Amino acid sequence: MNRIGRFMLFLLFAAPIGYIAAQTEELEPRYRATIWIARSTDEDGEVYTDSETGEPLEGTETAFLEYEDGLIIVWPGPDYVFTGNPDDGFTGSFLVADPDITVTSELTFVDEDTRFEVRSAELFGMEQVEYFVYTRTDEEIEIWSESERNFTETTLLFECFDRDPSPLSFGWTAPDILMPIRFYDDGTIVMDYREYVGGEHRDIEEPDSNGNVTVVTRTLDVGTDSIGFRLHGIMNGRDDCEMIYESTFTPFDGDFDALFARAEEIGEE
Repeated sequence: MNRIGRFMLFLLFAAPIGYIAAQTEELEPRYRATIWIARSTDEDGEVYTDSETGEPLEGTETAFLEYEDGLIIVWPGPDYVFTGNPDDGFTGSFLVADPDITVTSELTFVDEDTRFEVRSAELFGMEQVEYFVYTRTDEEIEIWSESERNFTETTLLFECFDRDPSPLSFGWTAPDILMPIRFYDDGTIVMDYREYVGGEHRDIEEPDSNGNVTVVTRTLDVGTDSIGFRLHGIMNGRDDCEMIYESTFTPFDGDFDALFARAEEIGEE
């Protein structure tokens, strides 16, 4: 994998990399949904476990939103829309179509508190099949929606590597139109697999083969009706090797017609 590929994976999928969070005002009640814990399994539904402890691997908090013709699985990242019914099962794919990835999925209701998904993804001609089991909890999570992303610096992806600037990939530009967010009484916020606590925290990427070190700082500015988000990535402290974008999260209002219209618009861009 080239250096740009490694950096993109670092930004998107690494454990918390760096963030600042400030909860400035108390939030009003928002659209809430039951939390389901998603865990990876084998094809028989057996949850993968830690090789040393034997304990199940940590799951991901997800939510199921029901609409007239089916349901949507809300993940931190791409969401999935399904049509069907509990008796015959559901079939689905990305809520926002990705031009680089083709996904098909089948969802089965095992019982009232358990659901099982078989997901097949094709990326650059390679197919991968994944299995997930979902377990209902007694807790709830809020659902928010991200605005268009405003990029002000992209040199970290191009000029920093002696590449000519070009349009950013869909994975960078597509906003997360449904984002599960948890708010805790102590001011902690969990969003996109990351825990935001008051103040600043940084994780630093391990140096690559050329000794380059990237630091990413994420900022949340929380108000009563919106959350301002800012991402700043920088390599070796150089102002000519930066990635900066800003966006705004607002509460999902439950308007599924508007949601599907926006998903189709983004997928066609």
